[in-house]
Amino acid sequence: MASTSSYQYSALPDSKSYIRLLALRSLTSGTDELCVSLEIFPISEAPPYEALSYAWGDQIPTSSFTCNSATVAVTSHLLEGLQQIRDNVVPSRLWVDAICINQTDVHEKADQIPLMTQIYSQATRVLVWLGHAADGSDTIIDQTGSLLAKLQTSLKSTAALRPARYVGAGLPAGDDPFWKSLAQFWSRSWFDRLWVQQEVMLAKEVLFVCGNRAADIDLLSGFAFAAGMTGIYRHIESIVHEASKGRFALINLSTQRRAWTTQTTSSSNLLQHGRSLKVREPVDRVYALLGVMKDWVRKSIKVDYTAEARQEYWRMFVSIGKLVMEKGDIRILSLAESYERPPEMPSWVPNWNSDQPTQPMANSYFNAGFHGDMQGRLVGMVIPTSNSIKVPGFELGTIVDTAILKLEPGRDVSQLVGPEGNAAQSLQSITDALASYRLVCDHPEEHLLKRFARTLMADACFVVGEDDPEIYVQDALKYFILFRRSLSCWAKERKDEAIVLTADHVEETLLTYENLPVWRHRCMFFTKDGQIGFGSRSCRPGDIVCVLFSAQVPYILRKVPDRDSFLLVSDAYADGVMYGEALEARDPDKDRDFIID
Repeated sequence: MASTSSYQYSALPDSKSYIRLLALRSLTSGTDELCVSLEIFPISEAPPYEALSYAWGDQIPTSSFTCNSATVAVTSHLLEGLQQIRDNVVPSRLWVDAICINQTDVHEKADQIPLMTQIYSQATRVLVWLGHAADGSDTIIDQTGSLLAKLQTSLKSTAALRPARYVGAGLPAGDDPFWKSLAQFWSRSWFDRLWVQQEVMLAKEVLFVCGNRAADIDLLSGFAFAAGMTGIYRHIESIVHEASKGRFALINLSTQRRAWTTQTTSSSNLLQHGRSLKVREPVDRVYALLGVMKDWVRKSIKVDYTAEARQEYWRMFVSIGKLVMEKGDIRILSLAESYERPPEMPSWVPNWNSDQPTQPMANSYFNAGFHGDMQGRLVGMVIPTSNSIKVPGFELGTIVDTAILKLEPGRDVSQLVGPEGNAAQSLQSITDALASYRLVCDHPEEHLLKRFARTLMADACFVVGEDDPEIYVQDALKYFILFRRSLSCWAKERKDEAIVLTADHVEETLLTYENLPVWRHRCMFFTKDGQIGFGSRSCRPGDIVCVLFSAQVPYILRKVPDRDSFLLVSDAYADGVMYGEALEARDPDKDRDFIID
């Protein structure tokens, strides 16, 4: 390259209203050398451009190109993406964050990030660069359309697609290299990057580019959704476990794009989805999504990349938590639990920089702490000059025992069989949990089993609009009894018995239970007055189960020693209270305010 001087950024006239665009008109297709120019425009007067979405990664810039007769250092991944897009998509102008923002100027970065909403929504199209062609990626993109049509046909059947049935459904055989290629395609680094969420959500159109192939987002997300509905994702993710990130990302991005279009996005949900995705530093958990958050969040959060703000990132999380609580959205408490937590951070505030062990229990039909005559009632408040909240409610009971259930279907039906198999382990954990429940519950056995069976499902199969919930209870009990009998036969290797559930059905049932939100890193709990439910595995004897007014689900709290306050442990499922039964039957004189630190 002729130029040896490094590119020096000139200051934007106003970094809050001007942007730089990468002009590509002068490029010569088919050459390796990339020569561009940076142009400055008021964002409101910018000419048509496309925006690039790609994974920054941890690469050190080892490549370069010529910009305005000077050298710009970039990663090899970005340089190859620019070359492929130049040759195959041929845009005239591009907005690329790593180039169009002076990354060494923290003040310019702080001013430009709030412009992301306008930058990406104003672009004629967002181009997603997944990387160079490798591991059969050309085949994946070329065949996705035809295979999606076959999966959609299979969806008309109730039977899940197992590898042995792939060929009959018009799919590649289970041992075909196609499935490993798909798993590797879904494992590409772009899919676990948080910044791409808003980049895709805001876009008018999205085109994925991989090598010299391209595919529309609707095609790729449609295939990911169909893979989930038909069950083929299990086979794919058994080959490369990390493939789940690509499938989840495509489905979630498609859902979030619709939510943005219909103005139904939730700032808390966006932050929740981003917890497991990658960023360079904790403050980016918020900044990467600021462009698609509610106005009342955007106006309250100032982008700050100073050393102090980056080190005390948790303060911003607390600020967001307070904003959400002040809006009356108590559901944020269901997101609070995390694997790690700064010691200064309140227990009720989600640590967006750490994964949540459990999946939130709240859903559209639980209403444990709400009924019509509570409309307009104060449901919670941030205590002034503190990081604590005060929420009214009432106690359900004190936990006296817990039990962890083991439901692992395994990757092969043969893992079910025998006294050491998964069926035997599942059966033993259920037997132990039932024994613990019998110690605190003096109800007749049939009633006890009904409650146990319904708790196992956590009402996941409840039919909205069903007039008689007892119908559901009976179905759950019959399902559980048949399932337990099947586990017993497989544990004893009595596969020749005329049993209703085959090995495939037992494995499918285990998967059904295992995939329910209630199972993931949760345990059963039992209170001294016979209550049964599910909470986080971090709950322990002595914790209290309570209903907070206007909350969809119960919560587990832990008393702070020598203080009239509690720590939030997790949300919970508690049998027989999820539809307001305990709220209606409570003694109002026992209502109280819970102060949660």
